[in-house]
Amino acid sequence: MRCFIACFPTPDSAERLWAAVRSSWNPPAGVRLIPAANYHMTLRFLGERRVADVPGILAEVAAVGGVSTCSKVLEFGGFPATARARVVFARLESNDAQRRWAGENDQFVPHVSIARARRGVPVPGSGGVAGIELELAAPALYESVSVADGVRYRRVGVESVAGD
Repeated sequence: MRCFIACFPTPDSAERLWAAVRSSWNPPAGVRLIPAANYHMTLRFLGERRVADVPGILAEVAAVGGVSTCSKVLEFGGFPATARARVVFARLESNDAQRRWAGENDQFVPHVSIARARRGVPVPGSGGVAGIELELAAPALYESVSVADGVRYRRVGVESVAGD
């Protein structure tokens, strides 16, 4: 299973960001907006893991601790670069808890991906999104699940892998 540790925004926060993105940016052809239901701030990408590894990963997540937190959207950004972004994201204000949850990752950029581009595109201006407050749930373990129209993310808990 393909896993990551992330904080998902509340549905209201995700919808607020989605609405602001839609009203402030008309993406060019070849850009696919990410559905609000898939918005999340990745803390650690774990990659392919065996189901047998899940209890240990869940124990690590629990040891890090965490509660709901808030982050403000600062601006749009892009990976690998703002001039030719393949991923457009909303950069978030970071806080001590998020940096602690991300661990020893010096490359951690708190963000929510909002679009993917087949070819690099310039990052739009941040007009309508800067300052939006996102309420983020506590860190949890998630699995990427392929579906016909892309991917969906499923929260993983002991009960969800007990029968697998």
